[in-house]
Amino acid sequence: MDLKSLFIDVPEGHARYGVVGCGIPYSLSPAMHNAAIARFGLKAAYRKIDIPESEWGSFLAQKDFLDGFNITNPFKERAQEIGSGPSGVEWGFVGAVNTAHRKSLWVVTNTDVEGFRSDAESHGIDFGERNILILGAGGAARAVVGSFFLKNRPFPKSVTVWNRHSRRAEEMVGGFPLGFGAVRRLNLRVARSETDLAFRSADVVINAPRAGQNPGDPPPLDPANLRADQAVYDMVYHRETELLKAARAKGCLAVGGLGMLVNQGALAFDLWFGEEPKKLKYDPLELRRVMREAAQNAKKETL
Repeated sequence: MDLKSLFIDVPEGHARYGVVGCGIPYSLSPAMHNAAIARFGLKAAYRKIDIPESEWGSFLAQKDFLDGFNITNPFKERAQEIGSGPSGVEWGFVGAVNTAHRKSLWVVTNTDVEGFRSDAESHGIDFGERNILILGAGGAARAVVGSFFLKNRPFPKSVTVWNRHSRRAEEMVGGFPLGFGAVRRLNLRVARSETDLAFRSADVVINAPRAGQNPGDPPPLDPANLRADQAVYDMVYHRETELLKAARAKGCLAVGGLGMLVNQGALAFDLWFGEEPKKLKYDPLELRRVMREAAQNAKKETL
Protein backbone atom coordinates (compact mmCIF):
# COMPACT_ATOMS: atom_id res chain seq x y z
CA MET A 1 0.00 0.00 0.00
CA ASP A 2 1.43 3.32 -1.13
CA LEU A 3 -0.55 6.47 -0.36
CA LYS A 4 1.63 8.64 -2.59
CA SER A 5 0.70 6.52 -5.61
CA LEU A 6 -2.97 6.75 -4.73
CA PHE A 7 -2.83 10.56 -4.77
CA ILE A 8 -0.21 10.94 -7.53
CA ASP A 9 -2.56 12.97 -9.76
CA VAL A 10 -3.51 15.45 -7.02
CA PRO A 11 -1.95 18.89 -7.68
CA GLU A 12 0.64 20.37 -5.33
CA GLY A 13 -0.94 22.43 -2.58
CA HIS A 14 -4.17 20.41 -2.47
CA ALA A 15 -5.16 18.70 0.78
CA ARG A 16 -5.53 14.92 0.80
CA TYR A 17 -8.34 13.01 2.51
CA GLY A 18 -9.79 9.52 2.30
CA VAL A 19 -11.63 6.64 3.89
CA VAL A 20 -9.60 3.64 5.06
CA GLY A 21 -11.17 0.22 5.45
CA CYS A 22 -10.94 -3.42 4.34
CA GLY A 23 -13.27 -4.69 1.62
CA ILE A 24 -15.07 -1.40 0.94
CA PRO A 25 -15.69 -1.33 -2.83
CA TYR A 26 -19.23 -0.15 -2.02
CA SER A 27 -18.11 3.01 -0.19
CA LEU A 28 -20.00 6.14 -1.27
CA SER A 29 -17.81 8.46 0.79
CA PRO A 30 -15.49 9.50 -2.07
CA ALA A 31 -18.39 10.57 -4.28
CA MET A 32 -20.01 12.39 -1.38
CA HIS A 33 -16.93 14.28 -0.18
CA ASN A 34 -15.57 15.10 -3.62
CA ALA A 35 -18.94 16.58 -4.59
CA ALA A 36 -18.85 18.81 -1.52
CA ILE A 37 -15.22 19.76 -2.17
CA ALA A 38 -16.14 20.81 -5.72
CA ARG A 39 -19.30 22.63 -4.68
CA PHE A 40 -17.49 24.83 -2.18
CA GLY A 41 -14.37 25.36 -4.29
CA LEU A 42 -11.86 23.71 -1.97
CA LYS A 43 -8.41 22.60 -3.03
CA ALA A 44 -8.58 19.01 -1.87
CA ALA A 45 -9.13 15.41 -2.99
CA TYR A 46 -10.74 12.45 -1.22
CA ARG A 47 -9.93 8.82 -2.07
CA LYS A 48 -10.92 5.29 -1.12
CA ILE A 49 -8.09 3.53 0.76
CA ASP A 50 -9.12 -0.13 0.62
CA ILE A 51 -6.45 -2.27 2.30
CA PRO A 52 -6.12 -5.79 3.74
CA GLU A 53 -6.26 -5.97 7.52
CA SER A 54 -2.60 -6.95 7.52
CA GLU A 55 -1.64 -3.55 6.04
CA TRP A 56 -3.02 -1.44 8.88
CA GLY A 57 0.49 -0.93 10.25
CA SER A 58 1.70 0.22 6.82
CA PHE A 59 -1.15 2.72 6.64
CA LEU A 60 -0.29 4.10 10.07
CA ALA A 61 3.31 4.60 8.98
CA GLN A 62 2.11 6.68 6.00
CA LYS A 63 -0.83 8.52 7.54
CA ASP A 64 1.05 11.83 7.84
CA PHE A 65 0.84 12.09 4.05
CA LEU A 66 -2.86 12.83 4.61
CA ASP A 67 -4.58 15.86 6.11
CA GLY A 68 -7.48 13.84 7.47
CA PHE A 69 -9.40 10.62 6.90
CA ASN A 70 -12.39 8.52 7.83
CA ILE A 71 -12.06 5.04 9.31
CA THR A 72 -14.48 2.21 8.66
CA ASN A 73 -14.63 -1.56 9.23
CA PRO A 74 -12.66 -3.29 10.57
CA PHE A 75 -10.36 -0.56 11.90
CA LYS A 76 -12.64 1.66 14.01
CA GLU A 77 -11.53 0.23 17.34
CA ARG A 78 -7.85 -0.01 16.44
CA ALA A 79 -7.86 3.58 15.18
CA GLN A 80 -7.96 4.97 18.71
CA GLU A 81 -4.18 4.64 18.69
CA ILE A 82 -3.88 7.32 16.00
CA GLY A 83 -4.16 10.26 18.38
CA SER A 84 -5.89 11.99 21.23
CA GLY A 85 -9.55 12.86 21.30
CA PRO A 86 -12.07 15.06 23.04
CA SER A 87 -13.45 13.82 26.32
CA GLY A 88 -16.96 12.43 26.41
CA VAL A 89 -19.15 10.04 24.50
CA GLU A 90 -17.78 10.57 20.99
CA TRP A 91 -14.39 9.10 21.79
CA GLY A 92 -13.46 7.88 25.26
CA PHE A 93 -16.72 6.14 26.03
CA VAL A 94 -17.47 4.53 22.70
CA GLY A 95 -14.08 2.89 22.28
CA ALA A 96 -14.10 3.30 18.49
CA VAL A 97 -13.41 6.22 16.15
CA ASN A 98 -14.31 6.99 12.54
CA THR A 99 -12.66 10.36 11.83
CA ALA A 100 -9.11 11.67 12.16
CA HIS A 101 -7.94 15.23 11.52
CA ARG A 102 -4.66 17.01 11.96
CA LYS A 103 -4.05 20.04 14.07
CA SER A 104 -0.55 20.22 15.52
CA LEU A 105 -1.07 16.52 16.27
CA TRP A 106 -3.62 13.93 15.14
CA VAL A 107 -7.04 14.15 16.78
CA VAL A 108 -9.69 11.41 16.50
CA THR A 109 -13.41 11.38 17.16
CA ASN A 110 -16.57 9.47 16.27
CA THR A 111 -19.09 11.32 14.13
CA ASP A 112 -21.16 8.12 13.81
CA VAL A 113 -22.63 8.83 17.26
CA GLU A 114 -24.44 12.05 16.34
CA GLY A 115 -24.81 10.98 12.71
CA PHE A 116 -26.85 7.92 13.66
CA ARG A 117 -28.97 9.55 16.34
CA SER A 118 -29.88 12.60 14.24
CA ASP A 119 -30.92 10.50 11.26
CA ALA A 120 -32.95 8.01 13.29
CA GLU A 121 -34.81 10.82 15.04
CA SER A 122 -35.46 12.59 11.73
CA HIS A 123 -37.38 9.46 10.64
CA GLY A 124 -39.48 9.48 13.79
CA ILE A 125 -37.62 6.72 15.64
CA ASP A 126 -37.88 7.31 19.37
CA PHE A 127 -35.51 5.58 21.80
CA GLY A 128 -36.77 7.02 25.08
CA GLU A 129 -38.26 4.35 27.36
CA ARG A 130 -38.13 1.84 24.50
CA ASN A 131 -36.63 -1.64 24.35
CA ILE A 132 -33.70 -1.64 21.91
CA LEU A 133 -32.11 -4.64 20.19
CA ILE A 134 -28.69 -4.06 18.57
CA LEU A 135 -27.48 -6.61 16.02
CA GLY A 136 -23.67 -6.57 15.97
CA ALA A 137 -20.89 -5.78 18.42
CA GLY A 138 -18.27 -3.79 16.49
CA GLY A 139 -17.47 -0.11 16.18
CA ALA A 140 -20.86 0.77 14.69
CA ALA A 141 -22.70 -0.94 17.56
CA ARG A 142 -20.56 0.96 20.05
CA ALA A 143 -21.57 4.23 18.38
CA VAL A 144 -25.25 3.29 18.78
CA VAL A 145 -24.79 2.76 22.51
CA GLY A 146 -22.89 6.04 22.72
CA SER A 147 -25.76 7.87 21.03
CA PHE A 148 -28.03 7.02 23.95
CA PHE A 149 -25.87 9.29 26.14
CA LEU A 150 -26.16 12.41 24.02
CA LYS A 151 -27.47 15.42 25.96
CA ASN A 152 -31.15 16.13 26.49
CA ARG A 153 -32.37 12.72 25.33
CA PRO A 154 -34.29 10.26 27.51
CA PHE A 155 -32.66 6.89 28.04
CA PRO A 156 -34.04 3.67 26.51
CA LYS A 157 -35.82 1.27 28.82
CA SER A 158 -33.40 -1.53 27.92
CA VAL A 159 -30.63 -2.24 25.40
CA THR A 160 -29.75 -5.78 24.35
CA VAL A 161 -26.82 -6.72 22.11
CA TRP A 162 -26.95 -9.79 19.88
CA ASN A 163 -23.94 -11.06 17.95
CA ARG A 164 -23.36 -14.43 16.31
CA HIS A 165 -20.18 -14.69 18.34
CA SER A 166 -21.46 -13.99 21.85
CA ARG A 167 -17.97 -13.49 23.26
CA ARG A 168 -17.57 -10.43 21.04
CA ALA A 169 -20.80 -8.98 22.43
CA GLU A 170 -19.71 -9.75 25.99
CA GLU A 171 -16.42 -7.96 25.42
CA MET A 172 -18.25 -4.94 24.04
CA VAL A 173 -20.75 -4.70 26.88
CA GLY A 174 -18.13 -5.40 29.53
CA GLY A 175 -15.75 -2.86 28.04
CA PHE A 176 -17.77 0.31 28.54
CA PRO A 177 -16.32 2.50 31.33
CA LEU A 178 -18.21 1.98 34.56
CA GLY A 179 -18.00 5.71 35.27
CA PHE A 180 -20.71 6.28 32.69
CA GLY A 181 -22.99 3.75 34.38
CA ALA A 182 -23.88 2.33 30.96
CA VAL A 183 -24.88 -1.12 32.10
CA ARG A 184 -27.12 0.24 34.86
CA ARG A 185 -28.67 3.21 33.05
CA LEU A 186 -29.47 1.31 29.87
CA ASN A 187 -30.12 -2.12 31.35
CA LEU A 188 -27.42 -3.10 28.86
CA ARG A 189 -26.90 -6.83 28.42
CA VAL A 190 -26.10 -9.60 25.93
CA ALA A 191 -28.62 -11.95 24.29
CA ARG A 192 -27.38 -15.54 24.21
CA SER A 193 -29.66 -16.78 21.43
CA GLU A 194 -32.56 -15.73 19.22
CA THR A 195 -34.93 -17.27 21.76
CA ASP A 196 -34.05 -14.42 24.12
CA LEU A 197 -37.05 -12.36 25.23
CA ALA A 198 -35.44 -9.26 23.71
CA PHE A 199 -36.25 -10.53 20.20
CA ARG A 200 -39.96 -10.50 21.02
CA SER A 201 -40.05 -7.38 23.19
CA ALA A 202 -37.85 -5.03 21.11
CA ASP A 203 -39.47 -1.78 20.04
CA VAL A 204 -36.49 -0.79 17.90
CA VAL A 205 -34.11 -3.14 16.05
CA ILE A 206 -30.80 -1.72 14.85
CA ASN A 207 -28.47 -3.58 12.51
CA ALA A 208 -24.88 -2.40 12.99
CA PRO A 209 -23.05 -4.22 10.12
CA ARG A 210 -21.16 -6.18 8.82
CA ALA A 211 -24.30 -8.33 8.31
CA GLY A 212 -26.11 -7.53 5.05
CA GLN A 213 -23.26 -5.79 3.26
CA ASN A 214 -23.30 -8.15 0.27
CA PRO A 215 -26.14 -9.24 -2.04
CA GLY A 216 -27.58 -12.52 -0.87
CA ASP A 217 -26.52 -12.08 2.74
CA PRO A 218 -29.29 -13.48 4.95
CA PRO A 219 -30.93 -11.17 7.48
CA PRO A 220 -29.08 -11.10 10.84
CA LEU A 221 -32.19 -12.31 12.65
CA ASP A 222 -35.16 -14.52 11.79
CA PRO A 223 -37.80 -12.29 10.12
CA ALA A 224 -40.41 -14.20 12.14
CA ASN A 225 -39.21 -12.15 15.12
CA LEU A 226 -40.26 -8.88 13.48
CA ARG A 227 -43.56 -7.14 14.32
CA ALA A 228 -45.49 -4.43 12.48
CA ASP A 229 -45.25 -2.04 15.45
CA GLN A 230 -41.42 -2.09 15.45
CA ALA A 231 -38.92 0.34 13.95
CA VAL A 232 -35.99 -1.26 12.11
CA TYR A 233 -32.87 0.77 11.33
CA ASP A 234 -30.21 -0.84 9.14
CA MET A 235 -26.90 1.02 8.91
CA VAL A 236 -26.08 -0.60 5.56
CA TYR A 237 -26.45 2.29 3.11
CA HIS A 238 -25.43 1.09 -0.35
CA ARG A 239 -28.23 -1.45 -0.85
CA GLU A 240 -31.58 -2.54 0.53
CA THR A 241 -30.78 -5.48 2.77
CA GLU A 242 -32.84 -8.61 3.30
CA LEU A 243 -33.55 -7.30 6.80
CA LEU A 244 -35.10 -4.09 5.45
CA LYS A 245 -37.10 -6.03 2.85
CA ALA A 246 -38.47 -8.30 5.57
CA ALA A 247 -39.22 -5.32 7.82
CA ARG A 248 -41.17 -3.53 5.07
CA ALA A 249 -43.10 -6.72 4.32
CA LYS A 250 -44.07 -6.92 8.01
CA GLY A 251 -45.23 -3.28 8.02
CA CYS A 252 -42.39 -2.00 10.22
CA LEU A 253 -40.97 1.49 10.02
CA ALA A 254 -37.85 0.54 8.00
CA VAL A 255 -34.91 2.93 7.55
CA GLY A 256 -31.61 2.41 5.72
CA GLY A 257 -28.29 3.98 6.64
CA LEU A 258 -27.83 6.58 3.89
CA GLY A 259 -28.90 9.45 6.14
CA MET A 260 -26.43 8.38 8.80
CA LEU A 261 -23.67 8.26 6.18
CA VAL A 262 -24.48 11.81 5.07
CA ASN A 263 -24.71 13.16 8.62
CA GLN A 264 -21.44 11.65 9.82
CA GLY A 265 -19.73 12.74 6.60
CA ALA A 266 -20.92 16.33 7.01
CA LEU A 267 -19.66 16.38 10.59
CA ALA A 268 -16.26 15.13 9.44
CA PHE A 269 -16.25 17.75 6.66
CA ASP A 270 -16.84 20.44 9.29
CA LEU A 271 -13.88 19.18 11.30
CA TRP A 272 -11.59 19.26 8.28
CA PHE A 273 -12.70 22.47 6.58
CA GLY A 274 -14.92 24.36 9.01
CA GLU A 275 -12.33 26.25 11.05
CA GLU A 276 -12.71 29.29 8.80
CA PRO A 277 -16.47 29.43 8.23
CA LYS A 278 -16.43 33.10 7.24
CA LYS A 279 -14.20 32.24 4.28
CA LEU A 280 -16.04 29.07 3.30
CA LYS A 281 -19.53 30.55 3.64
CA TYR A 282 -21.30 27.24 3.31
CA ASP A 283 -24.72 26.32 4.65
CA PRO A 284 -24.70 23.06 6.68
CA LEU A 285 -28.06 22.14 5.15
CA GLU A 286 -26.73 22.70 1.64
CA LEU A 287 -23.66 20.63 2.50
CA ARG A 288 -25.89 17.71 3.45
CA ARG A 289 -28.03 18.17 0.33
CA VAL A 290 -24.96 18.07 -1.93
CA MET A 291 -23.57 15.02 -0.14
CA ARG A 292 -26.88 13.14 -0.20
CA GLU A 293 -27.44 13.81 -3.90
CA ALA A 294 -23.91 12.64 -4.77
CA ALA A 295 -24.26 9.51 -2.63
CA GLN A 296 -27.62 8.65 -4.19
CA ASN A 297 -26.24 9.06 -7.71
CA ALA A 298 -23.20 6.91 -6.90
CA LYS A 299 -25.48 4.31 -5.36
CA LYS A 300 -27.53 4.08 -8.54
CA GLU A 301 -24.38 3.51 -10.59
CA THR A 302 -23.42 0.49 -8.45
CA LEU A 303 -26.81 -1.23 -8.69
